[in-house]
Amino acid sequence: MGFSHTHFSGTGHSDLGDILIMPTVGALKLNPGTEENPDSGYRSRFSHENEYARPGLYGVTLDDYGIKVRLTATERVGVHEYVFPHSGEAASRSHVILDLDRGIYNYDGKTLWAEIQVQNDTLVTGYRITNGWARTNYTYFAISFSQPIKHYGYQDRQKIKYNGGWGKFDVKHDFPAMAGRKLVAWFDFDAEAQPKLVIKVALSATGCTGALKNLRAEASGKSFDQIAAEADAKWEKELSVIDILNNPVTGKSGAGTTSDAEKKMFYTSLYHTMINPSVYMDVDGTYRGLDHELHHAAGYGTRHGRVNAGALRPECAAHASGLEPHGKRELVHERLPCRPGACGCDSEGAGHRREASLGSDGDDIHQGLVLRSWGLHEAGMGALRQDIHCR
Repeated sequence: MGFSHTHFSGTGHSDLGDILIMPTVGALKLNPGTEENPDSGYRSRFSHENEYARPGLYGVTLDDYGIKVRLTATERVGVHEYVFPHSGEAASRSHVILDLDRGIYNYDGKTLWAEIQVQNDTLVTGYRITNGWARTNYTYFAISFSQPIKHYGYQDRQKIKYNGGWGKFDVKHDFPAMAGRKLVAWFDFDAEAQPKLVIKVALSATGCTGALKNLRAEASGKSFDQIAAEADAKWEKELSVIDILNNPVTGKSGAGTTSDAEKKMFYTSLYHTMINPSVYMDVDGTYRGLDHELHHAAGYGTRHGRVNAGALRPECAAHASGLEPHGKRELVHERLPCRPGACGCDSEGAGHRREASLGSDGDDIHQGLVLRSWGLHEAGMGALRQDIHCR
């Protein structure tokens, strides 16, 4: 039913699914439809025979629309490539749906507010505020299109009781400011002239300005293939930290040879250990704290979000520390609790999505296990605590 840009993984629960995009052709449908009756909405059937995936790249054909899809990403930008049918009625009615109401583990009232601003014919910005795993989760975005928008509009599935002075405008069609609690927007493109559309979706927790910075820093001027190649190289480097020999003793074929299926299972599992934590700061070091204020990460590296204590098992942490000691020490550094009596500490300010993560109340025992698994004994813990900058 679409391609979203945030996913909660490894917690035993589901959430997020922010900024859902779906390409369609034909009659405009703004409802996702149902699994039992997919024709009632914009979702599409697909076959696993026409689907492929590897770290850094995903591809599928949407059977109901004949649209070929490829997806890749940088650290902060999701990149879509859609190839629409280039002739016939379908080509003249090509749409991209931007659904700011739907999400993973969806329920009525989850989206508190959403806005979209059409900056020009190839750039859209906006945000969505939700209540779920985190009480108040801000997801800002900047979306660039590789070809100009022909027409656009939106629908708010929840009628606003008082619309103020906006009521005198036709805000539902080609009006550059869209807002609502259950906001679904649509954008039309000329697939007859250019069937391929590349969409770059940059995210930020700090604001649209932050999303634009991330977009320009990581994806501006790069083709889909170039970004996909960079993602492939990054994953190749990460997954190459372990090499499997044919024989664990001799390194030659023979007894104990590892099959291709076993290698695939092993590297898939290794990949799963690396999909979290996710980056929760802009390229310039700005992030949103649990105090709802913007902070700047100084003196250490990347701030992270969505690291759930229940998902960070000690045995996995020990394994990870040997493969990436700098990154794991960085993660511990940002999550150590504040000194007694201090408040507004940076160690708790890395993001609203982390309210049940390391550094939160009640996780001290698990935190100690993880720290010991990472080889940081009590003296090291004390030294790290002294480095925390509390406000």
